[in-house]
Amino acid sequence: MDRQTLAALEQAIEPYRRSGFIIISQSESAITLSPPRERFSYLLFFITLVLFWPVAVIYLVSFNNHKNRQVCVRVTAQGHIEETGYTFEVIAKERRRRQWLLLLLVIGIPSLLAFALWLQFYLW
Repeated sequence: MDRQTLAALEQAIEPYRRSGFIIISQSESAITLSPPRERFSYLLFFITLVLFWPVAVIYLVSFNNHKNRQVCVRVTAQGHIEETGYTFEVIAKERRRRQWLLLLLVIGIPSLLAFALWLQFYLW
């Protein structure tokens, strides 16, 4: 691989490096990076386990799904840089999905419980 291609590859991974991604492996035409590890919040898990256990299960499952995420930045046969895997676009989509889920949990569940209480007193 020539120096120009290597420089383009290094330049392509620079935003990932600034975000804390770590180089896992490197070959002549590809670099594989892994995002920084997220920390499991035992306090949040136990609080949700006591208050509303399905949310704790969802938190546990979602945390386990975040393991082994990697992004591969490689040079194609045509000389273009290609990013595959856990790219910034995937991270943005996942963040939006989490925000909607949190909104649903914060607004939806209490609203449903309030409606159930209102219905119980109305039918009483």
